[in-house]
Amino acid sequence: MKTRHIVSHLIGLMVGVAIPAGAALAQQQLQPQPLPPSGQELLQTAPQPLLGAPTPAPVSPGPASHVDPHGFLVAPGAAPLAVAPLAAAPTTACLQLHLGATVFNFRVSLNPDAYPYPITGGTITGSICGAPWVVTGGSLGSALQINGQKSPPVSGCAQKISVVGNFAPPAGYNGTYGFDGSSTQFTHHTLFLGYDKPTCP
Repeated sequence: MKTRHIVSHLIGLMVGVAIPAGAALAQQQLQPQPLPPSGQELLQTAPQPLLGAPTPAPVSPGPASHVDPHGFLVAPGAAPLAVAPLAAAPTTACLQLHLGATVFNFRVSLNPDAYPYPITGGTITGSICGAPWVVTGGSLGSALQINGQKSPPVSGCAQKISVVGNFAPPAGYNGTYGFDGSSTQFTHHTLFLGYDKPTCP
């Protein structure tokens, strides 16, 4: 009986003894710690943009703003930059047809409001029989066509001429020409001498 009382007393003393601080820290370190969050968890917990959030509207010039030729906005109230006027469209052209010793000079009038430029008139001089002749029509562009006639007629000379050709760099046309209904009797190389020249050869 006395022995049982002693054992009970020892157990009570053991239960009441405080655990030293160092032992408590060691016990805490031995306990499992939570793992750091993975990359996927970080993405899931990161703040997400609000869906359907309004996008800022682009800034557009007001009704009183101006834009210069380079695209810069000019302050409201400022005078817009002056724009250079467009160059005048050509109204005449000089050409010169060559076939050996045969040289025809053409001064033609153009309609600048259409392209290829319609030929509305002009004159033909040079070695053509009974010069000068009158240009009656045609066109000038990537291809050439000139129609003319001798008016009034001259004995011993054809009465009509037709010249056709395609552009040949750097400045001319290669093609054929003929008289009185034909445009394929002879070959030619025709030089383009320029627009709006004071005089033609």
